[in-house]
Amino acid sequence: MATALLITREDLVQITVVGGNVDSDKYLQNIKFAQDAKLRNIIGDDLLDKLEADVIAGSLTGDYLTFVNKYVKNYLTYAAASDYIITAAYDVTNGGVNRYSPDNGTQATVEEINLLTEKTEDKANHYGQAMIKYLDKNKSLFPEYTGSSTDSNFNGWQLDSSYGC
Repeated sequence: MATALLITREDLVQITVVGGNVDSDKYLQNIKFAQDAKLRNIIGDDLLDKLEADVIAGSLTGDYLTFVNKYVKNYLTYAAASDYIITAAYDVTNGGVNRYSPDNGTQATVEEINLLTEKTEDKANHYGQAMIKYLDKNKSLFPEYTGSSTDSNFNGWQLDSSYGC
């Protein structure tokens, strides 16, 4: 079964801080996870399944193509990059987990990495909220969208009113 990713390597390196010389094998799983878990929570199963099927069939056009180009790509690039940044300095090989150390640079501190990750997640959340607003205003264009199943800024618990809260 084919897997359709809604962003490309070029999208990731042109829009985010991820460098163009980074091997795409290092962040491909981050793109897939951002799409399968994070984007799916925002736009729902039916709309994501339609977008992926259209990409595979080469039939992504019209309002759906506009939606992907204007909203989905921005969201997915930052969502994938924020996950990649945390693991960028590490390689998992047969010999174990190794930390990359550049010859002509210094390693960022944990605090710097956390700040960069947080700022990148903030950008993803911004684009996620813009995507929800666009979909909510244009539900008639996207019958597969039934409403966001999550608030991308909060992933906590929701208690039924029978709990007395």
